[in-house]
Amino acid sequence: MRTRSNSHRRHASGKRGLAIVIVVSLMAMLMVLILVFLLTSSTHRNASSTEVAMRQADNLADLAEETVVADLREEMVSGSIKVTTTPDNQSSYDVEDPKAMIPSRAVKPSVASDKRLGLLVKQSAGGVKFHSLVASALSRASNISTTTPAADGRKVAETRWSAPRLFESGGELGNTQVPDWIYVTRGGTNPTTFSGPNSKSLNADGSTNKDFIVGRYAYQIYDVSGLLDANVAGHGAAAPDLGVARKGSLVWADLSVLSADSSGLPKLAEWRHS
Repeated sequence: MRTRSNSHRRHASGKRGLAIVIVVSLMAMLMVLILVFLLTSSTHRNASSTEVAMRQADNLADLAEETVVADLREEMVSGSIKVTTTPDNQSSYDVEDPKAMIPSRAVKPSVASDKRLGLLVKQSAGGVKFHSLVASALSRASNISTTTPAADGRKVAETRWSAPRLFESGGELGNTQVPDWIYVTRGGTNPTTFSGPNSKSLNADGSTNKDFIVGRYAYQIYDVSGLLDANVAGHGAAAPDLGVARKGSLVWADLSVLSADSSGLPKLAEWRHS
């Protein structure tokens, strides 16, 4: 009897041990499933946040482009008189002020005094109006340079603004010549200072705060009307004399007179148009 009782206890103990192993295994599987779920959720959340940030950046870039184009149109209208308006709401203007024939130069004083930077006609500069045709012309930019690091340490270096290489004699923008930031609020305004009443623009978020800053941008506009398109300009020695004399296309541009070291350019053009 004692032997059977011991055997029974050992059998019951074995069942309890197997039950514990099964429960622990199930708990381990459940923990793995929870971790996989959390990891997947975190990945999807990060992807969604990145997508939202990219869309916001694209929207801000579109806003910046449309604003600059609108300012250019406003400058044209300020120096002109409306003549007619077509049925499809297209207006025709005659230039009244000779200064409105071409965009006026609106850059920082340090840029205006540098002769090498002549092709730079406009940039976002604090205290500089977009044009001088009318007193109501806007100055949207703050006095905060794009080389000033933000709270996260990011900035736009001078070399990036000089990257188009549209300056003469190796000219490059210095620290005091780069554009300034234009800040955009939720209400669409462009604050230029952030003290006093404007301090809430940076420190008080919320859907009811129309003055909260949602982004910033800066720009530069170059006059490239006198430049040649390197993809089509130039001709080889076999070009017909009549075509060269007429100069009716960029193809007939004489590349050999550009500089002393441009002797190989006609050969490149001849190979391109062969």
